[in-house]
Amino acid sequence: MNDKAVIACLSLILLLLLSTGIRLTAASMESHEDAVIASYSRGDYKALADSLGSMVAEHPMDPVSVIHYGTFFSMAEMLGPGPAEKTAAAAGSRLSVIQGDEAALCQLKLKVELERVLYRAKGAAGAQVTKELKPVRKWTLYGPYHRYGAADIDHRFQPELMASGREISPQKRITMTERDGWLDPGKYIFPDSGIAYASVSFKTQKPVKVRLYSGGSYKVFINGREAVRNLYQERRNTRVLRIRSGRDITVTVKMIGAPFERVRMLVTDEHNASIEPDIVQGGTFMDECDVTEELDYPYEALVKEAALDHERGNRHLGLFFDDLDSGEAARYYQRAVSKHKDAFPMFLLAKSLLDRNRDDRGSAGYSQGLAIINDLREQRVSFIPAWQEKVEHYIREGNFAKAFEEVRGLAAAMPGNPYGLAAYLTCLNALNYEKEFEETAARARKDFPDFIPVFKTETDYYRKRNRSKFMASLLELIKRDCSAPGVRSLLRMHISRGDYRSALDLIQTYNFNNDFSAETVETLIKKGDLKEARSFILKQLVAYESPSLFYSLALIDMLQSEDPSMYLQKIMLLQPSLFSISDYVNYLENNGLENPFSRFLDRMESIDPSLFSKDRGSVPSTVLYRGRIFILQKDGSSRVYCEEIVHVGNDDGVRRWGDIRIPYPGQIRPVRLSVYDEKGARTDSYTMRNLQTGRYLNISSIVKNSIVHLSYIVDNPIMSPSESRFFSLPLEYLQHYDEPVKRVSIKVIAPEGTAVHFLFKDNVAVKKTSADGLQLHEAVMENIPAIKKEPFAGGRQNCLHYYSFSTMDGFNDFSAWYRGIMARKITSRSVPASRFKRETLEKTIAAVYDFVAREIELQRNVLYLPDSPENTLFRGSGTPEDKVHLARTLLENLGIISYVAFARNRFLPEKADCLYPGYFSHVLLCVPLDVKNALWLDFSGRYFRCGVTACSVDGADALVLLHDSYSRGRVRSLDNRSTLCRYDIAVRDDGSALCDIEASFIDTKGEMRRYFSNPLEREESVRRFFIGSVPGFSMETFRVENYRECDKPFIVAAKGAGSGFALSEPGRMILQPVLNKCEVYDYVALPEREHPLVIEKPIDEKETYRYTLPSHYGNQEISKTLALNTRFGSCRVVIAKKGGSPVLEVKKEIHVKAALIERGDYNEFVKFCLELKKIENETVILK
Repeated sequence: MNDKAVIACLSLILLLLLSTGIRLTAASMESHEDAVIASYSRGDYKALADSLGSMVAEHPMDPVSVIHYGTFFSMAEMLGPGPAEKTAAAAGSRLSVIQGDEAALCQLKLKVELERVLYRAKGAAGAQVTKELKPVRKWTLYGPYHRYGAADIDHRFQPELMASGREISPQKRITMTERDGWLDPGKYIFPDSGIAYASVSFKTQKPVKVRLYSGGSYKVFINGREAVRNLYQERRNTRVLRIRSGRDITVTVKMIGAPFERVRMLVTDEHNASIEPDIVQGGTFMDECDVTEELDYPYEALVKEAALDHERGNRHLGLFFDDLDSGEAARYYQRAVSKHKDAFPMFLLAKSLLDRNRDDRGSAGYSQGLAIINDLREQRVSFIPAWQEKVEHYIREGNFAKAFEEVRGLAAAMPGNPYGLAAYLTCLNALNYEKEFEETAARARKDFPDFIPVFKTETDYYRKRNRSKFMASLLELIKRDCSAPGVRSLLRMHISRGDYRSALDLIQTYNFNNDFSAETVETLIKKGDLKEARSFILKQLVAYESPSLFYSLALIDMLQSEDPSMYLQKIMLLQPSLFSISDYVNYLENNGLENPFSRFLDRMESIDPSLFSKDRGSVPSTVLYRGRIFILQKDGSSRVYCEEIVHVGNDDGVRRWGDIRIPYPGQIRPVRLSVYDEKGARTDSYTMRNLQTGRYLNISSIVKNSIVHLSYIVDNPIMSPSESRFFSLPLEYLQHYDEPVKRVSIKVIAPEGTAVHFLFKDNVAVKKTSADGLQLHEAVMENIPAIKKEPFAGGRQNCLHYYSFSTMDGFNDFSAWYRGIMARKITSRSVPASRFKRETLEKTIAAVYDFVAREIELQRNVLYLPDSPENTLFRGSGTPEDKVHLARTLLENLGIISYVAFARNRFLPEKADCLYPGYFSHVLLCVPLDVKNALWLDFSGRYFRCGVTACSVDGADALVLLHDSYSRGRVRSLDNRSTLCRYDIAVRDDGSALCDIEASFIDTKGEMRRYFSNPLEREESVRRFFIGSVPGFSMETFRVENYRECDKPFIVAAKGAGSGFALSEPGRMILQPVLNKCEVYDYVALPEREHPLVIEKPIDEKETYRYTLPSHYGNQEISKTLALNTRFGSCRVVIAKKGGSPVLEVKKEIHVKAALIERGDYNEFVKFCLELKKIENETVILK
């Protein structure tokens, strides 16, 4: 055998041995992993690192090793980079002799992990690995774009609408100089929020894979077609797309964020070898190609393992998705513990839930994870990770005393646990145990000389205690962790000390990813090297126009006694919300301070004696002038100038204007307030108070017949719709009741081309003018009369004058905006629903409705802030909106489609031409039953039956949100609102009686349940209820039925005695048989009205009376029918008694329609009520 043959044979044998060692060692790997788990469970991190290191080095391609790559390399923060480099080299050597796609992928994964370690520990040393990975460095950026907020990810902006090869403007073509190859859009486009597109085109002759790394939310398009969504709860930190066909490829990443997350793209061949694509700048390829997303090795192997070993396989799948930073991990951990509650997988489940919900510690996920940790801590005392996590929880809560109680025991029990020591040091620092901190830190540095968290904690400790030691600890930290935050802290220290040379040297050493541009500018300016600073800034501006860079140029001009206005103007164009800059420019232009709204102000008359009219004392107050000037900016910011001149007429006016509520959120600029009395004296004092109901100006100097002149500016007063670039001002009333208004001026200044829609109570002309790229809208109202408050007027909108405006373009914009809120906050996978399944569709819907309506406690009605269904279910409480989304999710998981819908109280003015979020009053759930019919579910009442809605929206038009559009529907309630009463009365000769009474309340009338909700007070509630209709009622027994069964009539019944039922005279008895009078009379308390009368709830009363009279009244026969039928309603009372019978029977039926009765029809309605009352008061004379 020749030498070549021998070498070939030996290579083959070596290959077989290595592959056997890597792929055919199930028992060996199980023992390896068991050692890993044992070390982790007892908190022995050194043993854990050894076990993980040997497993990865010796078996780098085994699935179990691959899913632990991330865990092992993350331990470099404890061990330093050396073990990571050594293990990566050993594993790489083994993988290099193995042929195949999986081995190449493992090599790539190892490089990614090692690169992360090296950049952190050695800085630029990671660049060599980056070169081997070959990240894409040439991009074309578009944006940012803003419109709907969260829904923008699904809105097609210009880059998605472009044709092949067509240029889109604005765009930026960049070649990144950052060594790590990560694209940070915020370094190139401003503002760093909204939607940004990053696009790259390249040519390829063979199939390729595109690997995208990012922790943010994004969508990927390949040649203009959506290929993957990495959004919100479904995010992973890595996505892999295999492109099998197509030679011309354009990859476009559509990112959403505030700020944008970094993204990096690698391209490999189909065998997972990194390649540098042939990038073509300019134009976009649109040819169709075969694209599929795939999950990396070892996903398929783990799926097969889970089919054979349920617990271990699902645990490994959980670790696989945990490595992707995906919420999917928790689902696999839950499967892993479904049969056996072993400590390690239970802890992994808890940790996954906690890590995914750290920003919402009140969420269901976080609470469930914490509950598992508490159980493990109590039941598995020796399981160190649960102990450690409980300590970390207390630290996150800021409860350092409680954390200290726990961690002191942990540090004593496991002195070799570096993370326990780090937590212990954090508590000692927070609690100011200085001596113990310094002793423990010294011991920790000795035992774990490369453990980064110890040096971070020590740096934080010395920050405010010892400047020189702080500097020394920072230097030690940066030797081990040269990532940007630590270096920036040292930079700030050098700059604050005036050591600019050291600051610049530090930047030169560690600025390999261009992280310290702002510090470079600051250092050069403070050093006095203004020429170099200007040169550096101008180079930066080529890539990125930032307000901070222009501010620095303006600062340089000011330091050189030059006019900075040009650069300040650039800042205002880029970021109009920097109102302090615009105010300063205004100051420079006018050589003094001036109201920034001065060019738009109305010319005001001075306060003169004629304004102190005695005639005005007849009303509490008179608004002499009310002005609002809104400025809307293209970046979504806004500003308002408010001015009020008010005459205070009497004591009611003093109380009303003594505390003035600021009607807007946002920052209040200097308030100018003057109070004038009729003698001409002026006072300017006030105090500002923040209460739960808002911010108030308290003016103690107001007296009768005084005048208040108030003006102020509010920055960013318009906060809705949240996150969007729309402006929608909530309804603002222009007057109080009993308050006339002499003049109102509303001005809205918006960028030209912005459509502003206005809403007023009456028709008001809006004048529009344009100048200097702005559009001015102006409305003036004069001599608004005082409005008296009346009952049953349907709320202030039906009476008082108001205004609003919105840049939303009707229902289309509203529905798109709200779908974005739903996409971000509403998920459905983790809400089990099988228990609600019934034999029919209607019964299943009813089961879901009854649970959500009755078992979830109702909170007040707040719209557009939905919580997740998981949180609502976990808390057991929610707003009607929360309940709608919970019910929708439960129905979806049962395979039943439903739609969120919004409706407006039908008795409010219908003016949809200006759609602001406050336009709607109710959120409902529309559940289609077939093509024509639907159930409308309303969760605003606790006692509604399924399919019954509030009376105020029954028959109202609703906006129904579909998947990507909307429709209009008419709300149809199944409400049979009515009251049925039965009276059995045995009358004595003296007019007293024994009574057996029962009242049944049906459907929305079942809201009467709330008056009987307290079992301890129920007897008294029943007595009070009947005493109103039964004279002198003395209750003996009572019963309440169907309090919880809301699909049945609610019944209240009682037995007892009463007096004065009849007037007994010699030879005759006078009886008024209808005891319970109709509730409609409450609506006609006023002789006349200024406003329409609103009867929001229909009245349907059915009553039967059975009077058993003394026997000597038996001979008389009575038969009477009294009836009334009008457009408002109807009444029928039948009184009957047969001759020879002592029983008198009465039947009453009254129906009054829900309606808005106009002022001109009110007298007719009063006549209807008087006729009704006459019928109810019909008297029977018995002889």
